[in-house]
Amino acid sequence: MKQMMLNNTHLRPAKASWIVLLLLLLSIASTAEAQFVGGEFVDIFVRDGRPSQARNMLFGPDGNVYISSISTHQVLRYDGTTGQFLDSFVLSYSGGLESPRGMVFGPNGDLYVSSYDTDEVLRFDGLTGAFVEAYIPAQSSPLDGPAGLVFRPDGSLLVSSIHTDEVLLYDTNGQFQEAFISSSEQGLRYFYGMTLGPDGHLYVGSFLSHEVLRFDGMTGEFIDAFVVENTGSIRYPYTLLFGPDGNLYVGHQSNIVIQYDGETGHFMSHFASISTSEDSNVTFWVIAFDSDGLLYAYDNSSNTVYRFHGRTGRQLDLFITLENGNLNGPFGIAFAPDGTLYVTGFLWSHLLRIDSSGVINSRFFDCCFSRPRSPFDIIFDDRDRIYVSSFDQDSVVRFNALTGEMLEEYITPGRGGLDGASGMAIGEDRLLYVGSIFTDEILRYDLESGEFVDVFVSKGSGGLDAPHGIQFGPDGHLYVGSYFTDSILRFHKDTGVFIDAFVSEGSGGLDAPQDHVFGPDGNLYVTSLFTSEVLEYNGLDGGFVGAFVDANEGGLDGPRGLAFGPDNLLYVSSFDTDQVLRFTGPSEKRSTSTDEYLPAAFKLSGNFPNPFSESTQITYSLDRSTHVELIVFDIMGKQIDVLVSRYQSAGDYTITYTPAKLPSGLYAYRLQTHGYIETKQMMVVR
Repeated sequence: MKQMMLNNTHLRPAKASWIVLLLLLLSIASTAEAQFVGGEFVDIFVRDGRPSQARNMLFGPDGNVYISSISTHQVLRYDGTTGQFLDSFVLSYSGGLESPRGMVFGPNGDLYVSSYDTDEVLRFDGLTGAFVEAYIPAQSSPLDGPAGLVFRPDGSLLVSSIHTDEVLLYDTNGQFQEAFISSSEQGLRYFYGMTLGPDGHLYVGSFLSHEVLRFDGMTGEFIDAFVVENTGSIRYPYTLLFGPDGNLYVGHQSNIVIQYDGETGHFMSHFASISTSEDSNVTFWVIAFDSDGLLYAYDNSSNTVYRFHGRTGRQLDLFITLENGNLNGPFGIAFAPDGTLYVTGFLWSHLLRIDSSGVINSRFFDCCFSRPRSPFDIIFDDRDRIYVSSFDQDSVVRFNALTGEMLEEYITPGRGGLDGASGMAIGEDRLLYVGSIFTDEILRYDLESGEFVDVFVSKGSGGLDAPHGIQFGPDGHLYVGSYFTDSILRFHKDTGVFIDAFVSEGSGGLDAPQDHVFGPDGNLYVTSLFTSEVLEYNGLDGGFVGAFVDANEGGLDGPRGLAFGPDNLLYVSSFDTDQVLRFTGPSEKRSTSTDEYLPAAFKLSGNFPNPFSESTQITYSLDRSTHVELIVFDIMGKQIDVLVSRYQSAGDYTITYTPAKLPSGLYAYRLQTHGYIETKQMMVVR
């Protein structure tokens, strides 16, 4: 699971490679075909909801719109009349759902969803969205990368298997029957969309060959290429639908929905489209018709659903849109010297600038058409320049922070052995420190020229495994998050020599540390990916303090980057919900003014009464905040009781000890903190 997350996407590595291939192919496709524009834009119909990276859209029996979101691993529901967001009908990861693609309401009224990353088809209650069962369990058939789902009239289910280039047939109980369409059929290559036509035959969009193939709906035998390659400028067909008029409508890699004659497959028109600029990325991959015959088209680049007239294709309005822009897979997060927040979108490779109200007011770069891809971290220097590490391209790119202009590919791909660029930090020596995930090193580069200087932290030093977050601490030393060992390691600021595991493995439940930062109170705050928490550690000794942000608090899911803002609030990127969440910051440091009492030193005062028979009180003092352990031993040194094991603030403390089953005798109790140990004795008399 960790390898899956490390490689970016919740996809298995084999499948991730397919996605990279498709993104490269799609980046070549032109989407600016303004000559086919229909009616004029009316208004923004509704402004809420986030159908991020939708892969299927349909109208349910209740008349509402259901959209599968591969980035949030859920099914969202919207009012079918107004477009108002209603709820997350199927919650994230419900029943193990990962990267939902195809959806269909079955003959029994339940919702069936293909879980692409787990090779399953899951069934959910059609009224409540509650998980019912794995209708097609993982590894129960040759299914590999399920996408399209079609129920036949007899109740059997057809499922497209992306990575085997097949359509598989399952009976009414979800049991595998046969490969209905084999991988050798007529060059069928990598397909998502399929539908049963009015003639009962199966129509399949062949994604990489740009055509629609027709197969016998009962036997699976190939009939013909219903839509011949590139007819009507079809490019990467994704969704196929027969409209109320009996014609075939195709959503594909373009800002156009294409209409084909439902009987012959001949091109009829570019039915629905919107105006685009030359650099627009509008793509109507996902389409649906409602019961009134209106056409709905989802734009993958803006997470927007447009609505068109069902007979003329004239645009009516924006049915569902995201008002504040498009944030996909927020990862790195940083505040510029002027207090402006910048966030990288890892999944679709963009850098966004966000104003104080949370509105995205500009984009520094977007997916595929400019570097860097899969941006990991961002930092600023003192000359108004932004540095962005590119995980996929093993490089660092530099931008003008004022204009957003790309200045240069500052560290070219692989320079110095960089492999999987991750966290960055600028040292007092004016060198740039960069984490290299796949070589388990920290590399140094000249801040001005980007020339490689040296390997500062050598491969695997101190057990370093997949370095993520990097930061210089208040003591000047370098702190590095070790992803696979669930720890924060400290290295000497001058030599790079390992000092210690400042936060020991798994301390406080730390699981896959992503980023860390020293807060205004001097403590260390760490995002724990797999527990969806922000954990707090003492800034002096690394002792666990507590969960500063509890698991899934405020909807936090998959926390990556974090930063304290000028307002002293903590900002955290929530990768799986495409959000940046804001939390109250730590309370200010305890005052050291003379009018507030603080103990002058650590002290274990003793216990009273002593000897005792029932209970006694142990008193001690702390002159600073630290992790404290107070433990009772017998005279042989065997541990009897742990009275205190937690972080405590400076002050005086009294602990009441009532050892109900302790026999008479002499015992020891020890107070231990960072740099202080003291032991005293007590007598139990029964």
